[in-house]
Amino acid sequence: MTGGGQASGKTSGLLNNTATGIPQKTKAAYCDPDAAKEVLPEYRSGVKSGDKMAATNVHEESAHMSQTAMRHALANGNDVVYDSSGDGGIAKLSAKVAAIRKQGAARIEANYATIDVDVAIQRSDARGAKSGRFVPHELLREVHGDVAKTSMDAVEAGLFDTFKLFDTSGAGSKLVATWDKASGMKVHDRDAFDKHLVRAGRKPGSM
Repeated sequence: MTGGGQASGKTSGLLNNTATGIPQKTKAAYCDPDAAKEVLPEYRSGVKSGDKMAATNVHEESAHMSQTAMRHALANGNDVVYDSSGDGGIAKLSAKVAAIRKQGAARIEANYATIDVDVAIQRSDARGAKSGRFVPHELLREVHGDVAKTSMDAVEAGLFDTFKLFDTSGAGSKLVATWDKASGMKVHDRDAFDKHLVRAGRKPGSM
């Protein structure tokens, strides 16, 4: 699973970066809500007409499509890369992870992107100017905070088998922290990790 707010650099910093250890597209089934949007007529027509809410309007439908694809992939015994924001709170994420395990996933490795929200806003606005997929700034700040909080709550709850946090502020990605059930949390970049904790509503150095 991936996690990260809009314009956090998941695609370039995580999915297209072999150093993260995420299986490439020839090795796993990729289930991506954003890719699902591209086949929806109402999304394509919204983008064509300049509707800034085109992506938001089809969010639930595209999420459902990617989850359906994941169920089929797991039923067929495939490895799966589920690309999502990883927000929505610990209760929602716990239910999603439980469902994925019930559908056949033997192991869940979480890879999250963390980034300064102002940088994400700049990227999001630049992307929106090209694609028509504008995200309101206040919503973007809210989602990034929710992603940070949910990721830390999930680690404390032992929701995943492994967890990696990457700083994707630059062109690639930098490993910030890792966690597994045997070793616990290991922080590789204290400054970046503390910034992530602050976004999560926690005190620096609290984990």
